[in-house]
Amino acid sequence: MRALALIATLAVAFVTRAIAHWGRADIDTDAYGHYIVARRALDAPLDLSVHWVWLPGWHVVHGLFDLSGLGFEAIRAFSLGCSLATVALLFWWVEREARELVSSLDTHNQDTPAPFATVAATVAALSLAVARPAIDAGGSGEPEALFSLLVLGAVASLRIDRPALAGALAAAAALTRYEAWPFVGALFVIERLDARSSARRAPRRALAWVLPAIAIGLWCVAHRIHSGEWLAFIRENRAFVARTLPRLHAALPPWPRRALQYPVIVPWASWGVIPIGLCAIGAVIAAKRRQASLFVAPALLLGFLTYSWVRGQHLGLVRHAVAYLPFYAAAIGVGAASALRVARSSRVAQGAGGAALGLILCARGVEGAREHRASAEHALVDERRAAEVLRAEAGDRSQIFCDVAAVEVFSRAHRSRFIRWNGADIRPYNLTVAVEQRGGAWVVSRPERVRALLASSVVRYESPRLVVLRANR
Repeated sequence: MRALALIATLAVAFVTRAIAHWGRADIDTDAYGHYIVARRALDAPLDLSVHWVWLPGWHVVHGLFDLSGLGFEAIRAFSLGCSLATVALLFWWVEREARELVSSLDTHNQDTPAPFATVAATVAALSLAVARPAIDAGGSGEPEALFSLLVLGAVASLRIDRPALAGALAAAAALTRYEAWPFVGALFVIERLDARSSARRAPRRALAWVLPAIAIGLWCVAHRIHSGEWLAFIRENRAFVARTLPRLHAALPPWPRRALQYPVIVPWASWGVIPIGLCAIGAVIAAKRRQASLFVAPALLLGFLTYSWVRGQHLGLVRHAVAYLPFYAAAIGVGAASALRVARSSRVAQGAGGAALGLILCARGVEGAREHRASAEHALVDERRAAEVLRAEAGDRSQIFCDVAAVEVFSRAHRSRFIRWNGADIRPYNLTVAVEQRGGAWVVSRPERVRALLASSVVRYESPRLVVLRANR
């Protein structure tokens, strides 16, 4: 029963992500930016400024894939693997937590803990499998799928008394996304509550939160040595957000809506009214039974994201929710199993209720996957066509001046061929030198940036957003 439920859930997760991503470009333009930053870091590994406002963990992953020759699409496959692994890990973790939970519930029914735990685990894993943000992340070059796996893995590892593993996973998370920084506090609370309830106070359990705290400290020290500022990257991030928010929002949503964005609006859009009702039931049960791992971690993550969004300190992107959605899904699973248990109906009726909930979730998953696919149909068309021109005509040696990250990625050319100048900084002389030294020179940029080069170049592709020039020989 357990194995069949897990296999079926993973099949749903794989199919929804395949529908969303198979044969389509990654629609998140930041994903291409991460890949280019990783390539720059390979050329200048000690220059911390290349990471810009981002943390280095995801760039290390991109760099390893680039060095191996597997490239950007392999990164997307890696994200798919992380997404499926998170679903499987959630199944195992919720089943374990539910077994503990059911031992403290009134067990007048004839149900045994095993069916309760299996139902909770299946519904939780299925809920995560069909959540639209998780589907979107499950085939992207963005770090959310990996980050979600690291966060859930850290909590699960601590709960089975593997603090060193929990600390290592949390340290990796802390070097991947900023949300993991307050998450260190969640691990501290879970570790202290677990130690108090089980009398396990060995100092080694503190590794769960000490290791990520050390990783954060070392990153700040490295920046202090490199730039003279402990938190230069945070200052840069605030400046970036201040520049970008007005372009994304003519006016920010009112603060009550921003306050509800992550705790309520995103989960509601992901699952609908019935699963969210079950989530509330599961959250109440977990809180009453002091299952700290079910609510402390998402509370810290939600608090950080919500406070920052209310203050306008990040862009309010939906993909940030991927980090805490597994915990919401866990609460949905516990709530569903508890509701079926309290109903005390026949096994046939319970099975019918579970099947109906499963169909509702699967329908939402397919709908979300098709919506993502539709949005990807026409994404980055200019960038893909420009890359086709480079692959067909640029040869193996020509120098490419390119300030469009997606074109560099789609071209699949080696990083040594690219000079990443702003198009407005390039002069005809630069092209002449490149032609003499490399046999050819190309420019990829926005049209308004390269007007000065038109007289000395041939236009090989042009759109209102993008132009590809070949230098005259």
